[in-house]
Amino acid sequence: MSAKPIISSTHRRMGARTQSPPIGSTTEHRRRIFHAANALTTIGLIFTGFLITYPDLRAQLIGGYALQLAEWHRLMALAFMAMPVAWVLKTPTELLQTVSWHLRSTWLDLWRKAHYGICLVASAILVVTGTVLWLDIEVSHTTLDATVGAHVVSTWVVFLTIPLHWLSVASRVVRAKRKQATERSHKAV
Repeated sequence: MSAKPIISSTHRRMGARTQSPPIGSTTEHRRRIFHAANALTTIGLIFTGFLITYPDLRAQLIGGYALQLAEWHRLMALAFMAMPVAWVLKTPTELLQTVSWHLRSTWLDLWRKAHYGICLVASAILVVTGTVLWLDIEVSHTTLDATVGAHVVSTWVVFLTIPLHWLSVASRVVRAKRKQATERSHKAV
């Protein structure tokens, strides 16, 4: 008998139509660990990449360390590339379930799915362009400029989704708290 994931009470209160693993389940635990590791590598890559891109700012903030920053950036990039591959190999059906779209999804569900999609596409572009830049592959100046441009634009896309992600999470928390307060006030009457 296989255990079928159910919608958590928090997701149900928010009107979610998608299946989520129960709070405290092994799948939820793995998802949270993956999310934390992915967030740390993403923020680390943005920070080191920013300092590599702007050497004058780097010199003012931390002195030199260009070679050390480049090495940290490469190591974080390896982790950044390996995590999604490991996640997809471990739980391919969960990924499909996460990005699938339903007509009756709430706007929060749609944003979450759009966030996944945007980050997957931008991450794929970052991996390809970063690999070309890292391996110093022989390309024309035009191709190199396009590669660097795509890398920078994808970085900004990922960077700008972070505050939007935080806002959607805060919105879900506020909605859940309001719903709880309303339910408590109705019970008191």
